[in-house]
Amino acid sequence: MEDWHLPYSPSPLPSARNVLVLAPHPDDEIFGCGGSLALYRRNGASIHVYVLSDGAGYAEAEDRAEIYLTRQAETNAALASLGIGPAAFEGLADRSLAAQTVLSSLIAEKVRQHQVDVILAPSMWEIHPDHLATFRAAWSAATELLRDGEPVPTLLLYEVGAPQYADLLVDITQVWSEKQRAMLLFPSQLAHQDYTRHIQALNIYRTYTLPASVRFAEALSQVTPDQLASAEEAGFDPIRHMMKVRMDSAMIAAEEDNSALQSALGKCTEELRRRTAEADRAEAAFDLATGRTEAVRRQLDEASQYQQRLHSQLAEAQRDREEALQRLEMTLNSRAWRITAPLRWLSRLLRSSR
Repeated sequence: MEDWHLPYSPSPLPSARNVLVLAPHPDDEIFGCGGSLALYRRNGASIHVYVLSDGAGYAEAEDRAEIYLTRQAETNAALASLGIGPAAFEGLADRSLAAQTVLSSLIAEKVRQHQVDVILAPSMWEIHPDHLATFRAAWSAATELLRDGEPVPTLLLYEVGAPQYADLLVDITQVWSEKQRAMLLFPSQLAHQDYTRHIQALNIYRTYTLPASVRFAEALSQVTPDQLASAEEAGFDPIRHMMKVRMDSAMIAAEEDNSALQSALGKCTEELRRRTAEADRAEAAFDLATGRTEAVRRQLDEASQYQQRLHSQLAEAQRDREEALQRLEMTLNSRAWRITAPLRWLSRLLRSSR
């Protein structure tokens, strides 16, 4: 049942000619989906990275410009190491994206500009408010395109700060060294936190349900155009909506498995019936053979008894014969027999002369 909720084999990336990557801060595009970007680049896709904030955090106003330039340079160096061109930077204030009402329109314009097939954006489970704001803006942009009857790209949601419920587990083992090299090109951020270690641990953890040959994987959640719903519905929330979609998907998988099990059970039941019928026929044949064997055994017993009676009668006749011979011999050897011999001779002679 676990595979109702999480893949147990590596997932292919959705095919795309043009990919738009939305990064709330400079580095999210590498930490979150750098392996997938390397795979898309190998497959010949055009990759367009759009970084929304300046990544300056809570820095004072006089330091923000310098931090912004530093982070732009780091992002472009990391992208270049993957063979991807420079990013576009919107430069909005860090931690202000939730208040940017035009953000979804900016994203929709990028989709139109680059004829995008796939948008990579942070997942709905991220903790950072800018990450969540970017997810919601990507969703709103997609629904805006849908509402206007324009081509709608597939949303692929990546994880950075928190694991998400994933539809796809992408094997990035073959490009891991490229992603690792790109992650090391953010020294300003690595000075504060060892993000490379965290992301490496996350990408290793994501191989938990995959074959042993998969050493590193990125988890993505997919939102197809037909899963979008209008954000103008009363009380609509995309996170609740996608949770329902996920549960519906799990229920469909459960029903499919149940149907498969019912079918297998039906086949097993039919096979059991067939084998039971064969066993019944074999038992009947055995009973018949046993009955015939018993009849033959009875006949043999009767023949044996008859033979014993014959032997007994023969032995009795043999005894009578021996007794008769003994009496005859006694008679022939008696004196009376010898004295009357002339008389018996004369009697035979008279009978023969008549």
